[in-house]
Amino acid sequence: MAKEDVIMSESTSLYKHLLDEVKASAQEPQSAKITHDSGDMYFAPPSLMRSKMDIELQIAGLRRHQLLMDKKIVEEVFRAKENALEAETKLALTMLEAYPTPGSPLTDSVGVNTNAINVFSNASAPPATSFEQDPVKFNTSAQNEISSPSRSDSAIGTPGLSALSSLDRVKVRLVSSPGLNETYEVLGSDESVIFHVKISLKHPKGDKNLSFEGEILDKHHEEVVKFHLNENRELVVTARNEKVCSIKRQPTLIKPVLTVNDNDNKVLFKVKGQGLRSNIPIFPITNLEKVPIGGINKALPLTAQPSNFVDAQLSSIDFPRDLDVKSKAAIIACNFIIVSTDHAMIRSRLLQNELLMVATDKNVTEY
Repeated sequence: MAKEDVIMSESTSLYKHLLDEVKASAQEPQSAKITHDSGDMYFAPPSLMRSKMDIELQIAGLRRHQLLMDKKIVEEVFRAKENALEAETKLALTMLEAYPTPGSPLTDSVGVNTNAINVFSNASAPPATSFEQDPVKFNTSAQNEISSPSRSDSAIGTPGLSALSSLDRVKVRLVSSPGLNETYEVLGSDESVIFHVKISLKHPKGDKNLSFEGEILDKHHEEVVKFHLNENRELVVTARNEKVCSIKRQPTLIKPVLTVNDNDNKVLFKVKGQGLRSNIPIFPITNLEKVPIGGINKALPLTAQPSNFVDAQLSSIDFPRDLDVKSKAAIIACNFIIVSTDHAMIRSRLLQNELLMVATDKNVTEY
């Protein structure tokens, strides 16, 4: 028997005992014999005894009420803990489903588990919080932004994206040194190059506003997809001057989240980080039903050693084979705003040097 039940039983017995005594006193109105502290005996009137029993009965009732309140509080605390445990269990199951099993395509990058760090929490547009900590403020003009509604691939003329139609996985490799102008290659299932990607960070007209732009080119170096940072810090993705989608960093506390939104600002997919101080460089991609449909695997190095930095910058991206090619291109674009801390620091240092050079040239000209 639980402790609360024992106390409840004792309180109920006391309540019944006092009630019986009150009834007996009511049936026998004679005086009651009471022993004083001095040893003298005297008889109390029945009204006094009845008042005393009434008070004791009220006290017992109050104690019983307090006990019931305590029991209710304990039950509420138990239910709250039970609900929290259930939510934690569901979260663990969701993470387990999102995390790839050994041998899956997402776990075969070299050095992922031994030399990786999750800096998705620092990723935004432009990539990495290191930029936000600099005096450089990041706003870019909305030049060339086209907001007309998206149409089918054939309607907007994106034959270059057809290379993605039969793929469920690509790899992205950095082939240049990290800096303000970077070149990447997108590899198909047979490790052949299907796209070239150029990333550019600069200060237009020498001001402090940062421009972040990228181009995805086909094998003939014809532009297929373009993306740039607008004034709202959204990465706008276009194909042949037609807006495809926008990528936004959501204001979250623990786990950073990128959303891929259509032209009506409706969320299509979410790319989620693993949380602060996590060393798992895998970023699950989920649909609106929170079901994992793929992921981005970033081999993010702990240190930027010149001898192995480029080799370490290899990412793999998985998505459904039947996903439309524009959505696949948008997911690939997400890859370029997830960078390591060291990579971001290199870019930040070069940007600062660029600003200093612009300021120096301006002073010389004025002199």
